[in-house]
Amino acid sequence: MTLTARVTALAATVSASLALLAPVSLGAESTGSGWGAQASYLGRYHLRVVPLAGQGGSGSSHADAQAAVFSAAAAACQQVLAAVGPTRGELTLFMREVKKGAPLVPSGILNLQAPGGNELVYLTYLTSSGGTRHAKINGGAFVGPVVGSFSATSTGPGMLSGTAQVEGIGTVEADYVRFSASPQP
Repeated sequence: MTLTARVTALAATVSASLALLAPVSLGAESTGSGWGAQASYLGRYHLRVVPLAGQGGSGSSHADAQAAVFSAAAAACQQVLAAVGPTRGELTLFMREVKKGAPLVPSGILNLQAPGGNELVYLTYLTSSGGTRHAKINGGAFVGPVVGSFSATSTGPGMLSGTAQVEGIGTVEADYVRFSASPQP
């Protein structure tokens, strides 16, 4: 098993374990197409990877105890990911023509930059559920196979905090800050 595969497996295990600590929402939330008003999210964002070790407990002593069990593994995983995983990147969100004459649909390109090179993935099927934004991640092209998922919440105007789970890369926790409302470079 390669180092990257081991890191990916360890990150997935830690992420899944920490997910057990997350509070569960029992309220019904509406699901919608897209991410809301286009002007509120279209554009280009800088990506800043959030360290895994920075993910805290939920405040309860049981959750804190469980989080402590995984903190050493998360710290070790973060050290390895810092050497081989994405450290920065860019997210571009725009409207795309899927079929001639059909309405444009929101889409995105996520560029993950790591010491070993860049990885491009494509966001499709953008939806929202309450304050959370979701997308499927396709590999190779917008019509390529689904290789992961993206989930984020708005933390302020032009700011997102989210998770990209991508096959072959692992889980990338990041903050996204919009630096241009135009998707064009």
